[in-house]
Amino acid sequence: MKNNFVELDTSKNVDFNITSSQRCDLFEMNEANLNTTINFYVTSNIDLLINMSSINSQDFKKKFIINIYLQGSGSNVVVRTNCLGIGKSNTAIEVNGICDSNYDSKINIQIDGIIDSPDVVITGKPKFIFKTNTIEARHGLTIGKVNEKELTYLLSRGIDAKTAKYMLISAKLFDCLKTLPAQQNEMKRKQILNIWGETNA
Repeated sequence: MKNNFVELDTSKNVDFNITSSQRCDLFEMNEANLNTTINFYVTSNIDLLINMSSINSQDFKKKFIINIYLQGSGSNVVVRTNCLGIGKSNTAIEVNGICDSNYDSKINIQIDGIIDSPDVVITGKPKFIFKTNTIEARHGLTIGKVNEKELTYLLSRGIDAKTAKYMLISAKLFDCLKTLPAQQNEMKRKQILNIWGETNA
């Protein structure tokens, strides 16, 4: 599976041409309001994993529109979107499955959001825009806090709540950034965790 890492900014939208199964890590920590569109043009049977990380040390509003354009007959597309909010994120993510031709295709969109504090808000909206009746479409949406079972286990081992959450967030960040070289991954994680520490003091 091909890997892509893209650091988003406030000034441009992003386009991907997808011809094989891929993992795309989308990352932003802009100190500004943000409204960005990411377009994926899909031409074959693929499994697309999108990791969207939004980092905020202040209360900015971020919106990401992810468009999945089906461009091939007989496509069977699975889109999994993981959204991670750190700090004081107010993040909205919209994933649209779009087909404006008479293709016989299948698409399954799943959005999973993880928040790390009461200051974080993530909203998700999977949506389909089709001009044909020959598409089979499914979607799901789950927004929640860090894994409570994992947190409870760490607490039972004598680790305090803040340290336990720090460990879980660090592990999640490592996964979201793992397409980066090890040194860059560590530097980026430290930068983000410093913001997390400031907003959870």
